Amino acid sequence: MSVGKAAAWMLEALRSIVFLMIGLLVLGAAERPITEGMQLQPGQMLLLLTADLAILYVVHRNFLAQHRFYRSSQKAELSAAKTATLLGYACIAIIIIAIA
Repeated sequence: MSVGKAAAWMLEALRSIVFLMIGLLVLGAAERPITEGMQLQPGQMLLLLTADLAILYVVHRNFLAQHRFYRSSQKAELSAAKTATLLGYACIAIIIIAIA
């Protein structure tokens, strides 16, 4: 692996980590009214984390990867069915947390 490829890989990894951290902070702040005052069990926290990761994955693949990070030929947009499935799962998971 050349030095240029290694540097590009390191920058990509750093960019992905920063996106993940900022995204989880923003989603956590948006979900705070739903979970405020509740003591979440580990299973509920895991469900909320998977919902957040599904939302971030859709945002990354459908918006950021197409306009910022990659050449759009490298990462195709998610199909409408996959996007609807992931966002539907995230909505249902967040509703389950809100009700429980």
